[in-house]
Amino acid sequence: MSDRFKKYEDDEVRETVLAYEAVRASGGSRYFDIDEMEIVIDYYLDQNDIEHLDEAVRYAEQLFPDASSIRLRRVHLLCAKGLYERALPILKALQREEPDNGDVHYAFGVIYGAMSQPQQAIRHYLLAAKDKYALDVIYGNIGDEYRNLLNDAEAIKYYKKALAINYKEERSIRNLCFTYDQFNRLEEGEAFFSAFVKNHPYSCSGWYALALMYTFLMLYEKAIDAAEFALAVDKTFFDAYVCISNCYAEMHEPGKAATAMLDALPYTDSPEDVYYTIGTIYLDNNNISAAIIYFQKALDEDPYYSDALRGMASCCSRMGDTHTAIQYMERAITIMPNIPQYHFDAAHYYDQDGNFEDAEAHFQKVIDLDNTEDLYWTDYAIFLFYHQKYSEAIDLLQSGYDSALSPDKFDIVLAACYFRKGDLQSFRNIVMRHKDVTDKWVAYLVELCPESADAI
Repeated sequence: MSDRFKKYEDDEVRETVLAYEAVRASGGSRYFDIDEMEIVIDYYLDQNDIEHLDEAVRYAEQLFPDASSIRLRRVHLLCAKGLYERALPILKALQREEPDNGDVHYAFGVIYGAMSQPQQAIRHYLLAAKDKYALDVIYGNIGDEYRNLLNDAEAIKYYKKALAINYKEERSIRNLCFTYDQFNRLEEGEAFFSAFVKNHPYSCSGWYALALMYTFLMLYEKAIDAAEFALAVDKTFFDAYVCISNCYAEMHEPGKAATAMLDALPYTDSPEDVYYTIGTIYLDNNNISAAIIYFQKALDEDPYYSDALRGMASCCSRMGDTHTAIQYMERAITIMPNIPQYHFDAAHYYDQDGNFEDAEAHFQKVIDLDNTEDLYWTDYAIFLFYHQKYSEAIDLLQSGYDSALSPDKFDIVLAACYFRKGDLQSFRNIVMRHKDVTDKWVAYLVELCPESADAI
């Protein structure tokens, strides 16, 4: 019971929350003043315990129905539930009563940010900043909103302002790192974080951000060194182990990549994720026997880990056991029925197993779930092509053609279908449409339909 209060320096939080919970559990009554109720509500808000937060806000509203601080916490509850439209009228009423209340403006900023209105969010955050309270958080939030506006210069400026106030503001450290990456300002980011860790050598997040910058620059050995400095400061820093593992994977050293993840095991609450990651490392390097061991370890921890089931299916397929691969994929689909990639994999396994009907059913399910991915359309059409269903393949591709991101691949399969069907005029029309394309396009067409080479 006491573990959940570890991060609170003041015993008042623990004592107040436990007293409140004891009264509510016994059904008794005791008067809690407004300061005590604010402590209780803020604790549940910090824990993201929506059920108890809801109950505490209702209890406080009964005691203090007109208190602005409790009404403001009702706003935070509604935000936690994603009910932003319901929160706005309460906030607007509070703003009329207290137009200079920084907490109200901060809440406006949160809501407008969540509603994808970054300009409005920034305006209210700047008004909230006039209170000079929690400026590191406010500036970090402003940085996020400028990043949403794709204004990298202002985003970087405000993340730096946040860190100038509080160098431990981890969210701003990470988001600044990703902003440098997003806007391809990698050398600038590496220079900033190199200076940052010189000034703050005990900042785990700073060393981790520097490691990420080196990773983005593909300087993997330097990235590993930086991540190891983060672990020297705090050996429980899980993300640093992941960074080291990713670097070794990029360096084609799967054994070291897997070892880094195994080193992270004592510092995670989700060992199944660690085992799954190691399984994918070995699978990517075609070490099937090792991959199976770790996918199975993940499933031992969580039998409903659908991605691990998919990993096992891939291993079985590579070993030529498509029947077992199908069984694993069907189990994964039973657990997560609406993931297009699962049906896509299952379709290919059924096709390999010679089961046309089930393969086609899964291909169609893929399109039903996601009609925006070109690969799903073209692979489905190629499947029909190889089974001599040329008219069906043509109809399929034409139905998805207008929304295709890259219609060139559609045209390759269409041309092959028209050629095999004997519709040489339609075949020539497509080829003429691509008369200026590279040899690569022609090579793909000839690979799919070799006998079309002379006609081209």
